Amino acid sequence: MKNQIFIEYQKENVVLTPKLAIDTVVIHFQVSFDCLVSKTRKESIMPAKKAAAYLLYSQFKKKDNHTLASLGQLIGYDHTMLLHHYRSCKNLMKTDPEWKLKIETITESFLCGDFLYPNNPKIATITKFPHLFPHLFPEL
Repeated sequence: MKNQIFIEYQKENVVLTPKLAIDTVVIHFQVSFDCLVSKTRKESIMPAKKAAAYLLYSQFKKKDNHTLASLGQLIGYDHTMLLHHYRSCKNLMKTDPEWKLKIETITESFLCGDFLYPNNPKIATITKFPHLFPHLFPEL
């Protein structure tokens, strides 16, 4: 119930931030937040990191004084790796319709604040597994 109250509060006061973008990717790819933001290069995590790089770069590169270095640091990259994975993801979107749909879905979900709404099945990831999102539930 405590988690539900937090989610309800958040949805009314949604501010699109880089951390919220990362949360969106975590939910869609069902990887842990800690894994996504670590410096790991495991094959199972790389698609999520690539999607996070794309979302961060495309949504925040010219907003709120975010630098490529500060955005890359959020997912364990420097500015050149963030740019590389953004371009790689963009090129993959041109050749792979499934990947393009996935990235468009994630972007739309982020921009709408979709995953914050309790009727969205993705919310189950947050409420059932709050340990994957320690930054959302510091009181746990």
